[in-house]
Amino acid sequence: MNLNSLKIVESAARHQNFTRAGEEQFITASAVSQRVKGLEDQLRFKIFQRRKNAVSLTPEGEQFIIQVREALDRIVAAGMEARGGDHEH
Repeated sequence: MNLNSLKIVESAARHQNFTRAGEEQFITASAVSQRVKGLEDQLRFKIFQRRKNAVSLTPEGEQFIIQVREALDRIVAAGMEARGGDHEH
């Protein structure tokens, strides 16, 4: 699994919108959608329910995003620890 794809999917989950996630990640909404679809294909379940102007997490997606957020937080913490506890991002 690609770390960047996980960050994009987490952003889409937080915003519940592929366009806003794309703006945050400096990519198009279409690119967000493609990353999400690729990850869903890998995982073999739908992360999002797509609606006209928004998306929402499926029950499986909710559980997945909780774990993704925890993992991303651990990665950031490991980086800060490696730098000697410097808390600047």
